Amino acid sequence: MASGVLREGSSHYHLLIARNYADAWLAARRHRRPEEPALCDLTAKALSVVPWLILPGGLALVGDVSPDCPPSHLLGLVGTDSGWVTGLDKESKAALLSLIDETRLAATEELAADGWLRFAHGPWSGLWHVAPGGWPHAPGHGHQDTGGFELHFKDVPVFVDPGRGAYGETGDAARDRSAANHNTLSVDGADPYPANKPYYGDAFRKAVAGPPPEMNGDGDEVTIRHKGFQRLDGGGGLRRRWRFTEKAMVLTDDLEGGGRHRVTRCFLTPLEAEPGAGGIVLTGGRQTFHLDAPDALATVTKTTLWHAYGAGRPGYMISFAEETPLPWSGEVRLTVI
Repeated sequence: MASGVLREGSSHYHLLIARNYADAWLAARRHRRPEEPALCDLTAKALSVVPWLILPGGLALVGDVSPDCPPSHLLGLVGTDSGWVTGLDKESKAALLSLIDETRLAATEELAADGWLRFAHGPWSGLWHVAPGGWPHAPGHGHQDTGGFELHFKDVPVFVDPGRGAYGETGDAARDRSAANHNTLSVDGADPYPANKPYYGDAFRKAVAGPPPEMNGDGDEVTIRHKGFQRLDGGGGLRRRWRFTEKAMVLTDDLEGGGRHRVTRCFLTPLEAEPGAGGIVLTGGRQTFHLDAPDALATVTKTTLWHAYGAGRPGYMISFAEETPLPWSGEVRLTVI
């Protein structure tokens, strides 16, 4: 895409394509091939995105996790002698590290236009992903993460994208791809957008789910707007707005429509999650947080957060679900204790 990010919706797959470009460039360089300058440009373009995908607490594993190698194997692409980079010969390693050092970061405006918003305010930093048309990429793995995000406080991951542990169209593999397993909002159990197909036209997509979503980050807030739920009987547009202070994050959702519906907001965390006074207490990384929604009760269940293909760590799913008439507005507050 224009910013250099892979059109796939996966941070790990972007690292893989960056490594593949680097492999091809280094081979052309080593054999003095005429393709070397063009491959160098492609490699630099892909490398310019990599630092934006890595938050203070580590790589945000948005989308599918590839079985090719663990994500940690590719973190040397930020310019360190680790993982895959360690195995290069001396001359190739020096050339790659020099290229990484000289490469300018992708423009944040272009990256956001391509569906990836990196935002920071005070001790908070996060990564928001929205496929540019709202519909999951096709072809692609089709994660329903519109309106989702990963959020870190200093170097502590608070809410994370869980990735996916295996490919598949049924069972856990399908659930891990759905909105039910992302930090986002669903209506009556429906994903933000329908499943995409490569033979759908833009006019058809717009008629079903409205214009492309909007995603902006400025000052102390991030805002996402989309019309994906207009396809549902009584559904309408959604605005999600995250506002930050030094010690708090407030997420406000405004959902248009009519009739009575079940609205569910999900949050996945690697921190210990225990019900406490008026909400959920999150602890880990020498930090404690309080999460609550004034008008909804939280449900806490154990889940798996994938850090490599088929390899996961324990985590928690926190969901706030309520039956409510539309239009509706709800708030979730995360406070540092």
